[in-house]
Amino acid sequence: MTAKVSVIITTYNSQLYIKRSLESVINQTFNYFEIIIIDDCSNDNTCEIIKNYQKSIPNIKLFSNAFNMGGPAFGRNIGIKKSKGNFIAFLDADDFWLPKKLEFQMSVIKNNNYHICGCKPINNKLKFNHGIISLFKLISRNRFYLSSTVFDLNKIKNLNLLFNESKLYNGVEDYDFLLRCSLNNFTMFNLNLQLISYTEDENSLSHSDFTLNENRRLQVLSNLKFSKLRYHLFSSLIIIIYKLKIFLNEF
Repeated sequence: MTAKVSVIITTYNSQLYIKRSLESVINQTFNYFEIIIIDDCSNDNTCEIIKNYQKSIPNIKLFSNAFNMGGPAFGRNIGIKKSKGNFIAFLDADDFWLPKKLEFQMSVIKNNNYHICGCKPINNKLKFNHGIISLFKLISRNRFYLSSTVFDLNKIKNLNLLFNESKLYNGVEDYDFLLRCSLNNFTMFNLNLQLISYTEDENSLSHSDFTLNENRRLQVLSNLKFSKLRYHLFSSLIIIIYKLKIFLNEF
């Protein structure tokens, strides 16, 4: 039996991009999927555009938050809880996939029993690491773009893993989630294929003030409980490096 993927998209005033992101999912060569969209109280035409798609594509489900949550973590958690697939794939509303993304990733997951599989963005500006991503690598910095990832939903639900919804984690909630997955023995792999395009918005939570984001990464690492001494020591070293970077940036 072919595994089903639940695609989770969070939206907020995304009328300029939502058609492109939806079309990129609909046009996947791997077509065993459902699309779950969680809208964070958009006041533009985002929901109307989605509802038009629902008229012809029944496996698109739209949920609207009662009030604006100020970040994607709450919506992603709703998506996890509503998902009916064996795997979940996250897609930000302003990003889009190439047609064979899910096909390549699901093949790699099936053949290797990986729990998480990412891929390379076509407009990547940061250092990209492909292959197995160990906890050591992940502690040093985030190695995944969330819109590139496919997760084993059964393992996530068995462990009751969810995104941290605290405002203090805005912009780093995906890093925290991935670290907690790794601590729970998820096998992680980055596919060395360019299969997504992401929009780098300088005003977004993840691309805002340098010091703010570094402090939030510090908080993520400081709040994690490492059961093995070597991970704790390495994390402590990375925290020192982050603090030094913050100091030098403010100097």
